[in-house]
Amino acid sequence: MRRLVMPIAALAAFALLLATGAVKASPEQESANKAVVQSFWSDVWGDRKFGRIDELFAEDFVIHSAGKPIGPRAKFKGWVESFFSNIEDLELEVDDIFADGDTVITRWTCRGRFAGEMFGIKGKGQEIAFTGVNIMTVRDGKITEAWVERDGLGLARQIGLIEN
Repeated sequence: MRRLVMPIAALAAFALLLATGAVKASPEQESANKAVVQSFWSDVWGDRKFGRIDELFAEDFVIHSAGKPIGPRAKFKGWVESFFSNIEDLELEVDDIFADGDTVITRWTCRGRFAGEMFGIKGKGQEIAFTGVNIMTVRDGKITEAWVERDGLGLARQIGLIEN
């Protein structure tokens, strides 16, 4: 019995370390996680293939944006489509991308023309540009959670919500 207890205890301890993130992902897994996030940026933001959200994100995905959670995946997909309807000629450039375990961090720049409506302000086709950082969690090949911080003050000034 003693021979069986030690391997089971060791396996349980290792499983606990994996579940808490104390065991670092392999370089191959980090590359795979980074590739999932890169596909999101290139396919959804670059090629406007909104259906890819269903393939790349977990159904219970949630993003924390401007202090509010947006989820699940279907609601996030609608939010992305709405964002594109307000910004014409939208281009998102990935400036940096890093992976550490199941966390992928992206620094980006977004450009376009504000032609829709945001925060109660109607666009006049003015050019806008703002930067941001996303921190995404990838598990089992799906993006499960994200935190985004963007230059909201700079964007608010550019669309006329507040004066310079």
